[in-house]
Amino acid sequence: MSEHRAGRVLHDGEVGRGVFHPKSWARLTKGNASALRALFNDAQSPVNLSVHRLNIRPDGEVAKIGDEQAKKRREASRSQNIQFLGWAVLTVRHASGGGREVRTLREWWHAEIVLPCKADDTESRKFHLAELASDVSFRDRP
Repeated sequence: MSEHRAGRVLHDGEVGRGVFHPKSWARLTKGNASALRALFNDAQSPVNLSVHRLNIRPDGEVAKIGDEQAKKRREASRSQNIQFLGWAVLTVRHASGGGREVRTLREWWHAEIVLPCKADDTESRKFHLAELASDVSFRDRP
């Protein structure tokens, strides 16, 4: 594995957005368009979308991060129905299209898809979310 450096632009590989709710997983894997767009819509960070870096370590190792995130979400919401189910997967090449960038973050497993628009540019954000959702595959947690 190459040396990890935060802020590096990625050009290849895969990234995945974690899925934590069984109903969402069912809707997503059936191709529900609104569920796909919603998966990438992040109100806390509307133009920097958090994703897991896949293909740099075994899926089981990356899934442990998803399990930790699910535990934090359960504690924050007091819902026991939250579990890490898998990823909505994009190639970095697709995620980087349309002026978007995929950049590494501090942790080895973490990256973000940076949209080339302002947070309050709703129409442009919708366009990019639809673009991302158009080429998603799914990978179950190991």
